[in-house]
Amino acid sequence: MKASSYQNRYGDTITFVEVEKGIVEMSGYNPEWLRVGWPNDYSDAYGIYLNQCRLLEEPDYDYLIDDPNTNTCRPMTYQEFANEVETNDHYRHYLKHSKSDKTRISMVDPSGGPYIVLGTDIGRYFGDGKKRIVEEIEIEQEKIKLIISN
Repeated sequence: MKASSYQNRYGDTITFVEVEKGIVEMSGYNPEWLRVGWPNDYSDAYGIYLNQCRLLEEPDYDYLIDDPNTNTCRPMTYQEFANEVETNDHYRHYLKHSKSDKTRISMVDPSGGPYIVLGTDIGRYFGDGKKRIVEEIEIEQEKIKLIISN
């Protein structure tokens, strides 16, 4: 069982303990001041987008992707659509049709830090050069369980 600690900007000592292979528990933060984030669910917005694509009378390159592999125009995949909504102002109007997926946690941020999001390498807190990429986040009593890949 490997453990390490990190002092955040408010002086709290945040402890990371690798309780078993693939699981790190984080504690030492004030649970009353914990921010939590959930990933966006664009499924309703994507359904509206696909319906708009079906209603097109001719190809509209603002909505369709020119796909040279199939030599056709096609609607975006869900992942392409989600990326466009998040990064392209032209697709921002779809945000009003999105919601949070509260079945999964994608971010935790105790007051004072550290800010941890899915994909974060928390290996730096251990100082052993080993990568520990956060794949899942679960909140338990007084601690956060980080499911990691090495």
